[in-house]
Amino acid sequence: MSDTEIYPESNKVSFLGRGVLKLGAGTQAFAEVLKGQTKTTYVLSPVPTGVTGLTFSQLSVNLPRPIANVGTVEVRVRAKEAGNRSNEVTSDNQRLVLGVNGSLGGDWEYSAALSQAVNRSVDRYVNGYFLFNEFASGVAAGTINPFGASSAAGQALLQSIRVDDEARKSRGEARGLDGKVTGTLGQLPGGALGVAVGGELRRESQQF
Repeated sequence: MSDTEIYPESNKVSFLGRGVLKLGAGTQAFAEVLKGQTKTTYVLSPVPTGVTGLTFSQLSVNLPRPIANVGTVEVRVRAKEAGNRSNEVTSDNQRLVLGVNGSLGGDWEYSAALSQAVNRSVDRYVNGYFLFNEFASGVAAGTINPFGASSAAGQALLQSIRVDDEARKSRGEARGLDGKVTGTLGQLPGGALGVAVGGELRRESQQF
C-alpha cells in the first residue's frame, strides 16, 4: 500500500570509549564503554476494524437517505480518520568491559576481563491506534461516520480515544568473565611451539 513505509525512518547514535592505565612494568588495566541508541518509526496503513450489531437506523444518521430495514449489519472500515498506524521502537544498549593484561615472564602473557552488556527495547504506539469499544460506541451513536468524514464532534471523540502508550518492552543482559594465557613451551625444528589456554563464564537473562 502507498501509505506503508518499506524503509522506515531510523536514527542511530553511539559512543565508544577506551582507556588504558599502566600499573607497573608489563602490566596495565583497561576499560571500554559502548553506549548506543536506535530509534525507528514504522508506519502502516490505518487500522482495519469492524463493528457488529448495528441497526440501519443507527447508520442512517450518516447516510444520504435513511434505509427502512429492521435487521442488523456489520460495518467493516479502515479507520483512516485515526491516521496511519505508527510504532516507535527505541533500543538502548550499553557495554562495559574492565580488564587487566600483562606479562608473566619471558614471552608468557595473560589477559582477564569482566564484561556486562544490557539492551532495552520499547515498542510504543504513537499514532493510528485507538480504544476499540469507545470507537464502536461512537459509530453506533452516529458520532463517528464510518462512510466518510466525521463531524467536529466525531473528530474530537477520535482524538480523545487515541492510544499513545508502550505496547511491548524487553530487556536483555549478559555478564561475562574471561581470561587467557599465551606463551611458548619450547622450540621445534620448524619453529617455536606456542600454546594458548583460555576460558569464559557467561550468564544471560531476558525479560519481556
